[in-house]
Amino acid sequence: SSGINAEYGDKRRQVLLNQGAVERSRAALTRTEQIAVETETLGNEITGELGNQREKITRTRDLLEQTDSTLEKSRRTLLNMGRRAITNKIALVVIIVLELRRGGDR
Repeated sequence: SSGINAEYGDKRRQVLLNQGAVERSRAALTRTEQIAVETETLGNEITGELGNQREKITRTRDLLEQTDSTLEKSRRTLLNMGRRAITNKIALVVIIVLELRRGGDR
């Protein structure tokens, strides 16, 4: 009888130990699932933010390209204005010289 009780006690202790291990495993699994959900949420947030940043970068690049084009047009306009100004000055000098000659001929 005492041998049976001892064997029963050993098996009971083993069952209790196994139950404790199962509970610890369940708790660890629950924590792991929580971490996985948090990680997925964080990953989705980061992906969304990266998408927003990409859109901002694309808009900024497009704006820079437009600005570059506008600056190039402005540069050409200023060069043409400078050429016209020089042409006008030359024409004015020629007119002045011709007028001075004609005035000296009188």
